[in-house]
Amino acid sequence: MTVDDFAAKHRDLVATIHAWYLDSSVSLCAGLLLCPVMHAYTIALEVLIHTIGVHSNGTVCPDVTNIVEMLNGLRSFIDESDELPRDVFVVNVMTEDGNRRFLTGTWETSEFWVQQALDTLRLAPETAAIKNLRGQVQELLDFSEAALDRNGLARYVAGSVRPVADAELPNKEDLARAVQTVRLEADYLPRSLEIFTSSVEEMRKTGSDRLGNSLLERHPFLRVSSSLVIWALPTATSAALRILVLRRMQETGNMRQFARALRLVQEHLFYDDLLGRSEPHIHCDKHLPPPPSDLRWIRQTAFEFEGARVAHLVLVHDDLQDAIQSGLTSFNTSALQSLLTFQTHLSRSVVRLRYGLRREGMTIIVMGGLGRGFAIPPFALPPNWYQCTVHLSDALALTWLERAWLSSVWRVKKDVDWLRQRGLHIRDEEMTSGYWATGGQSDVSYRWMSVFQLRI
Repeated sequence: MTVDDFAAKHRDLVATIHAWYLDSSVSLCAGLLLCPVMHAYTIALEVLIHTIGVHSNGTVCPDVTNIVEMLNGLRSFIDESDELPRDVFVVNVMTEDGNRRFLTGTWETSEFWVQQALDTLRLAPETAAIKNLRGQVQELLDFSEAALDRNGLARYVAGSVRPVADAELPNKEDLARAVQTVRLEADYLPRSLEIFTSSVEEMRKTGSDRLGNSLLERHPFLRVSSSLVIWALPTATSAALRILVLRRMQETGNMRQFARALRLVQEHLFYDDLLGRSEPHIHCDKHLPPPPSDLRWIRQTAFEFEGARVAHLVLVHDDLQDAIQSGLTSFNTSALQSLLTFQTHLSRSVVRLRYGLRREGMTIIVMGGLGRGFAIPPFALPPNWYQCTVHLSDALALTWLERAWLSSVWRVKKDVDWLRQRGLHIRDEEMTSGYWATGGQSDVSYRWMSVFQLRI
């Protein structure tokens, strides 16, 4: 969705925004993003900030009740957007200078992907360009840490996920402090943050920007005058950092080396951390066919679990060049571009495991990269064989929750299959999350299913 798309569907709202003063309205919305009680309205506040940047041209200074009234009018938009914020309001990454906090917004496991970028960047040689990049990345993280500390936002503090009937207002002191936090004197803006800054003139031209890959998400600071800069999108820290790293790798001709280093980092996590934390197992790799030359972006392994089943794990690496061009909310389509080869290879792998070992099992596709999703086409699944797709971040999180995580995933997949046979369809990712949220119960109740999107 673009700002223009949103504006076309909400003309009355845009007419109101047109009369607003950009300075005060952006500051107020950005300040609300720093308030945990407003967490459920993250996507609506982000859209409002983008819309204000494009359409506001007046002198009216809205107050918080005006913003909340507008948010309540966007309840159906929030529900339809399917962009719920994470249940954790503030996350943390580890840098060479210590822990640094930032807001999650609606980004999936954003701290993991930022940490991956930091860990990979740490492997780069100490050239002038790399040193400059590290300084810019650290400066944004330092700024975020100081801003969240000023507002008393601790690591892993939770926020509301679902909007309520009427948006709860932050108290006046908290909101005033948050608004002061996002307003910066231009003369005191650190030079390293200039790379994350855009102008009002540039912002006016972003109506066609797709949310998730917008100018403001890449440059979350907005220079509104010669004396004032607003931290207009505090929830964009993770996206801005990842995009900056990728763009700088491209500009300096280091993309291939960075991609190779990221693959090494994630293959270490895949083989040593993800598989190493699993229960003892016997490898069955000899039953897997060698990967074709045009599928060099995948790694796969297979092993027994529970003594009678087979886990077929496939790690897929992202195309970082495409991630820059298409944005972090796009999908990697490498599997579709090599459709026949991909389907044939995975089908052969599964068939050999299923009938060669004469055991039931499952294929788990683990998505690497820096947080994008993958468009995975269907492939042959023999009877008593299941398939699911998870991000590397989520797979590792499951191993931290349960050592026998493969057995738990197996039970969840059987539950999903049982429901599908009865006409109920549940998205795999939400089902897996819900499974652990209920304390490992594999029975399905109406209370449990109510949080999922069902179709009959």
